[in-house]
Amino acid sequence: MYSYYLPGKIVFAIANIAGLTRYSAIWERTGHAPVEYWMEGADLAPEGPAVWDGMLYAIHQQVLAEGGSVRVEGAVSAQCVKNMAELRELWQICLPQQYPGCDWEFATIQPDRPTTQTGLLCAFSGGADALFTLLRHKEKSRGAASYNIQGALLVHGFDVPLARTDSFRTLERQCRYFLDTFEVPLHILRTNLREALPLDWEMTHGGMLAGCLHAYADRYAGAILGSSYSYNHFRFPWGSSPALDHLYASSHFGLVHDGAGFTRSQKLGFLSCFPAALAALKVCCYGDQPEKNCGKCRKCFRTRLSLRAHGVEHCEAFPEPLLSSEIASYRPRLPGELELLESTYQECLQLGAQGEWIGAYASMLKRARRWERTKEICRLLAGGQRSGLWRKIQQWRHGGGD
Repeated sequence: MYSYYLPGKIVFAIANIAGLTRYSAIWERTGHAPVEYWMEGADLAPEGPAVWDGMLYAIHQQVLAEGGSVRVEGAVSAQCVKNMAELRELWQICLPQQYPGCDWEFATIQPDRPTTQTGLLCAFSGGADALFTLLRHKEKSRGAASYNIQGALLVHGFDVPLARTDSFRTLERQCRYFLDTFEVPLHILRTNLREALPLDWEMTHGGMLAGCLHAYADRYAGAILGSSYSYNHFRFPWGSSPALDHLYASSHFGLVHDGAGFTRSQKLGFLSCFPAALAALKVCCYGDQPEKNCGKCRKCFRTRLSLRAHGVEHCEAFPEPLLSSEIASYRPRLPGELELLESTYQECLQLGAQGEWIGAYASMLKRARRWERTKEICRLLAGGQRSGLWRKIQQWRHGGGD
């Protein structure tokens, strides 16, 4: 179907580099230099994985974005072949311009086999979602429904660039300190996936992370990922979601999307009961020091608001209290950000939040709503949509608000 694009093939390789075992997927295309995507770690199986499902999940979106006929030279599982077909259809219908698709050809398809391992590997970066997932299952808050988490994986090359080795060591120490409390071993994996794949990180992070987790299929029955969004604020397409993550599993390595039944504020409320979790909390990816929270970006801002509503004015992760003046002057700028701030505000009210800061929060939202309406009016006027403008005004009037 897509053979009018340049054909290519993907080959896999194993190497030992400076004491680290490296797994590579090398994409070779007619008329292009080969591109190597790799991941390496001190505790990867030196003989390589039984199947290369993980590496294929990690890079599949880049192949779909380029199109063509692609032959996979290396063993993959029968379930992976089915998932690749479903993933192609998923990305095509959701983002057809970005992912036109490709024709897959598989040289070796291994029969599905059940795993002989037990326990799950938790994707871990010190973020609120990962901390919540690990804590609630280690604390058995779901009783018999709790998952058996036996390890955690921290990836160098995702939140912290490969060149920032000192920053990553600091983050690693913070994570180890917290995980040692629960006797959870931490695996470290380095990868060039994010730097080598020129795609939207918001859409690709799930596949890349799943690919890294698959590298430990010889030790664990599967992996568990903390949810980015709750079911009542479901966002799709998105790189990791309940509608997507199961397609990154295989018969021998399962994948659990965890925590979507809780909002971010509820997760932070749970974490507020654990000082060690608040010390390890790292939600920021935007500051000059990627191992720390900048305290100013949208993720830091919403996190500090939620913690304030749960009675945490400052903690080790955010040593400075959130001032009312900071709240009042904040400007939501990204798509969907105002909706999330509105939701967090309602949760703050439900928790009985009071004081000057909650008033500043209300004023900030009021101003943001007015600005959004001003932009909508300008857009409609610029497009000559006077009737649309009148309908929008009536909608705002009957909907109430400011």
